[in-house]
Amino acid sequence: MKSSTLDKAGKRLPSLLNLGYRFFNLPMIGYIKDRFLSPAMRINDPRFGKSFSMPTVLGIVIDGKKSMPANVGQKVDGVFFPAEPRLKFNVCFSCGKSGFFKKGVYTDPESIWFNVFFGYYEIDVVKSEWKRPFGYEINNGKPEIHFNDLARIGKADWNYFSNYLYGVPESYIIPTNPIDLQRMEATYKGRVPIGKKFWDWVEVEHMDVVSAYTAPGEEHLLDNPSAFSPVWRKCFGNPCPRAEHKSSFVTTDMKAGFYLCFTEGESNFIDLTGAPVYRTYMFGGTINHCFDAVDASSNGEFLRLQLDSARDLISRKFKGIGYPSL
Repeated sequence: MKSSTLDKAGKRLPSLLNLGYRFFNLPMIGYIKDRFLSPAMRINDPRFGKSFSMPTVLGIVIDGKKSMPANVGQKVDGVFFPAEPRLKFNVCFSCGKSGFFKKGVYTDPESIWFNVFFGYYEIDVVKSEWKRPFGYEINNGKPEIHFNDLARIGKADWNYFSNYLYGVPESYIIPTNPIDLQRMEATYKGRVPIGKKFWDWVEVEHMDVVSAYTAPGEEHLLDNPSAFSPVWRKCFGNPCPRAEHKSSFVTTDMKAGFYLCFTEGESNFIDLTGAPVYRTYMFGGTINHCFDAVDASSNGEFLRLQLDSARDLISRKFKGIGYPSL
């Protein structure tokens, strides 16, 4: 299918699903810039291999209600956002490509792809409830980065939306949930041009999160919180036990770099009354600092390659969003 045809289909489908969502409350349907079918960020490099991505956007409402998949939105609400109103998490993610029946690289502690994913998000919040965009504070009319938001959504994505649904028991997740902004070294690197617009560039160092690694003979430790876990394992890759790595679900030290901006608009399925919302867009990538001991130079280049993919996709497919000036 040609990309132009895919773009048109991706824009038509939300209008058709709109009725289904309103009348049947379809779970897990996500939209980024009103697209359910959305182009993925990709890597195809002789040093690092290829990436894998799903052609659809996953959507999860984070609030106090039970919902698919596996009530994970409710869990994340209780752990990371107990004092905040609801929000809608929409993601189009990519990870290292593995064969359908092969061991995964996402689960391989000897791979540069270990616990690494990249991609982009749209996070929607109702303006009357939040009073500000997700990821930002507004001070004297000027937006400033709200690093605690970014830390919480990052940990939520790794610990729950990815690895809990993969099957990691929550007892291994809980110790990595606390937010330590001083250790994380969050840095605002300025507003940078991408295409004809400008985006805020942020890096976050030393985010400690759980991994989906299982040691030899311990694959049985993987829980099955929902019927979706087998699907997550095929997307991220099957378990990859290594004889020299004897502890399951080890904590990993991650770095993230991404570009973000926000816009205002009408509700994108988080609220069925059509309430005005803030939409925060985040495009970026991650690396595992544990791989620095193997090849720190390659690890840095790996992140640069992911961010190149982010800028390329924004310039080609999302040129309408971003800030008009510095």
